[in-house]
Amino acid sequence: MVSSKVQEDFTHIKKILQENPQGMTITDLAKILERTKNTVGRYMGILHASGQVEIRCCGTAKIFSLSQRVPVATMLKHTRDLMIVLDKDLRILDINEPFLSLLNKSREEVIGSNIEYLSLADLSVQELIGSLATAIREKKMPEDLSISNETEHFFKARILETLFEDESTGFTVILIDLTEHKRMDEQLQASERRFRDLVNLLPQPVFEADADGTLLFANRQAYLTLGYAPEELSGRIQVLDMIAPEDRERAQKSIARMLREGMQGKEEYTALRKDGSRFPIVNYSAPLYEGDRIVGFRGIVIDLTPQKEVEAALRRERDFIDAILHVLNALVLVLDREGKVVRFNHACEVLTGYTEEEVKGRPFWDIFLIPEEADEVKKVFATLVGGATTLQHSNYWVTRNGKRIYIQWSNMILRDEKGMVTNVISTGLVQTS
Repeated sequence: MVSSKVQEDFTHIKKILQENPQGMTITDLAKILERTKNTVGRYMGILHASGQVEIRCCGTAKIFSLSQRVPVATMLKHTRDLMIVLDKDLRILDINEPFLSLLNKSREEVIGSNIEYLSLADLSVQELIGSLATAIREKKMPEDLSISNETEHFFKARILETLFEDESTGFTVILIDLTEHKRMDEQLQASERRFRDLVNLLPQPVFEADADGTLLFANRQAYLTLGYAPEELSGRIQVLDMIAPEDRERAQKSIARMLREGMQGKEEYTALRKDGSRFPIVNYSAPLYEGDRIVGFRGIVIDLTPQKEVEAALRRERDFIDAILHVLNALVLVLDREGKVVRFNHACEVLTGYTEEEVKGRPFWDIFLIPEEADEVKKVFATLVGGATTLQHSNYWVTRNGKRIYIQWSNMILRDEKGMVTNVISTGLVQTS
């Protein structure tokens, strides 16, 4: 311990430096204290080593000022970390309340005791203290430490060599409690695993990429769809490499706009498999954020091949039906529930002088019926819309040039999945007598 006289000099030095915040040299301090420069230099070395003063150089002169650092004693009282101060023989000189709680001891029980010989009820705490002592003796930083009592706790240790005011050395040990951080990290990892597992169950390719378009993650279906192995995709390939050349410029602009504006996007492209084969896709993508900053994007890809095949089949079927309708000599008229023309075949066009485009969407009775038969035909139509499966009737049609033609009609209805009538299909034969 330092003598009372030396302690008075320390107090006096700190008061002088407080009154002279610009700092002072050892020569200036020696004059005021009436001490030799060697004595004052030794004092300043102790104060500097304990963190109470700071040094800055001005030419060859060293200028001392009060330190802005927090003294160890103050840190012991106010930090939430666990702190203990040891002499060179590992005897406890000071300890804060969080560390006492870990040891489950009072200050009186531990001050002056060697940490290696503390008798602790909790074996996991005893093991932790032993690890600290070993690390100090072997002059190495220990690995992360943990204890398991009622609940598991995790710590990171910092061991600082310390020079005391009497110029003796020792150690300040700081245990940073990582428990909450560790649990949050474990929860985050568990959440990521759940996310990956869920994404891998999806039947569509899912991916993540950085702002440069480099693929960071792809789910199992992406490998299957694109024909790559996992090690070939993640971090090794650009998203644009999987888009057909003719679509890449458009895809690049779409990605740039999304990263710039933070908007979600939906685009159709032609995609490329590893073997060079092509297939149609629609890509739904959204920005990937890190805090408030966009760092990349993620997306889900839907293979449109089945849809395109169905659309092509429907087109072929429609074209086939159109061809049949237009080569038939019989009149074919398709009406909706309101009597508006939906289809009007070529035979109807030839007979009436109207084209399909002219009559489509208009009620047929406004175009073709003679006034005296209109009400009766509307009643027949209402019967069909009401659910009559088949019904025949005859009536006159008036052509574009005003000619009246007598037609015999056979009718049938179409229903939706709920059983509601959606259309009436009428086929007609012209009666010549």
